[in-house]
Amino acid sequence: MKNKYLLILSLTILILSPLKAQKLEIPKGTNTIIAETSLSKSQNYINIIKTLYLNGYAVQYADSTIGVISTQPINCGNIQTLTFSIVVEDNKIILRGQATSTLEVSYGTVSDRGPITEIAFKGMIGSARRDAWNAFNNFACKLSNKITYELQ
Repeated sequence: MKNKYLLILSLTILILSPLKAQKLEIPKGTNTIIAETSLSKSQNYINIIKTLYLNGYAVQYADSTIGVISTQPINCGNIQTLTFSIVVEDNKIILRGQATSTLEVSYGTVSDRGPITEIAFKGMIGSARRDAWNAFNNFACKLSNKITYELQ
């Protein structure tokens, strides 16, 4: 009975160990996502435009010659909009983003919105900053399964 218990425990550890090892740690403050693909620059460019469209993002500016794409602001929750800036370099896609608060604060006759901030891996789970990061990261993961994170 004891040997059977040890065998089950050992097998469980062996099965679960690789799953834990595959989890990619994202460094705090990361603000750049790099997606690598096996596609050419022109194929990546077309794929990004299609993926943006299929996920509800509108393109504000695109230049296939230099490989640059910017999105129009899109709502992320009720309190912020997101804008992505994408650069395509051969088989690499470099993504950065900005979040803008849609909340407006008024002081008498003067009103102001929050600042434009870069999207970065910061904030508590459930916070506006983390929601922005999650939307940004989820989009990047749709472009490639080989993702790296950088602080630039």
